[in-house]
Amino acid sequence: MNIEEQNLQHVYVSPSDHPQGYQFIPKGNLVYKFVNSSDRLYFQRFYVFDDGTIVLDEVSQGQITIKSNNEFTVEGDFIRFV
Repeated sequence: MNIEEQNLQHVYVSPSDHPQGYQFIPKGNLVYKFVNSSDRLYFQRFYVFDDGTIVLDEVSQGQITIKSNNEFTVEGDFIRFV
């Protein structure tokens, strides 16, 4: 697998009334996941899939933001990659 550095240019900011996280529906299989956090500032989960998709799921100041290098759609509680 060859993964190039890419900008996470596709961004979705969850509405403030959406209290829970999202479930991802990727095209590839998960190959790597890691967590980064700073006490009381942010919580980040990075996902890397074998099709080259990279996802950042971030919670900061109560706001959920999803970023990816590939396009996706939001369908309720699901993030589907196109």
